[in-house]
Amino acid sequence: MNATGTLSRRLRSAAMLSIALAVTLIFVFSSLFEAYNGRRQALDEARSVSAVLARNLQGALAFGDRSSASGTIASLAAVPAVEHAALFDQDGQVFAEYRRGAAGGEAPHAAHALQLPAEVPSESLDWQRIVVATPVQVDAQVLGTLVIEKDLLRLWTALGTRLLLAAAVAGVALLLGTRMAERVHGEIVEPVRELVSFMDQVARGDGYQLRAQEKGPQEIRRLYERFNELLAQIGLREAALSRHRAELETTVETRTRDPRGQRGRRGGRAGPSRSSWPT
Repeated sequence: MNATGTLSRRLRSAAMLSIALAVTLIFVFSSLFEAYNGRRQALDEARSVSAVLARNLQGALAFGDRSSASGTIASLAAVPAVEHAALFDQDGQVFAEYRRGAAGGEAPHAAHALQLPAEVPSESLDWQRIVVATPVQVDAQVLGTLVIEKDLLRLWTALGTRLLLAAAVAGVALLLGTRMAERVHGEIVEPVRELVSFMDQVARGDGYQLRAQEKGPQEIRRLYERFNELLAQIGLREAALSRHRAELETTVETRTRDPRGQRGRRGGRAGPSRSSWPT
């Protein structure tokens, strides 16, 4: 039974490893895709918001209306991920600023230092924040630069939630796959184990007249069928050998039963004795 046990362990290990590897690869690739796609979408959103806001700030910056610029830039409160925004004039001085959760106009961090004024849009991207700088211009004349900082914490929080759900689904898939693998494992290993037990029974008792009951998948049933045919052939040969052995024993017994009688019969068939000759 050691060989069957080895087959059982190998089949179970192969099934478990295959399912676990497939689930792990799917989870890893989906996580990487979600991270990449989430950052790309966040960057596209920051670009779009910055472009729209820069157009709305053209008039306020052109006429030096700080109050209008502050009101316009404060509309970023409707975008939860934007933590900080600053509008710089041509001299690089802050013209208007928005800081989420700021108390008394103060915040724990300042605007990121970018090359100002910017004639073309520029951006900075890492795993914590996105900073987009968009020039504010009228008729190709750069009046200032709008810098928007978007925090990625919300993105990673949402991504973590989705990944937890994906991990739960992957765990359920792994459990179901394991159950299915165990069922297939039983359909393959149990018939093989029973066939091995039947072979041991035949070997111990010379029961060549016995036949194994076919079970399992088609390939295993084919193995049962061939083994039964082999038993039938061995049984026929064993019966022929038994008959030949019995005939040989009968012949030997007949020839060795009465050797003296056989010699007497051979003597009775000899010619007449000398006493019977005429004088």
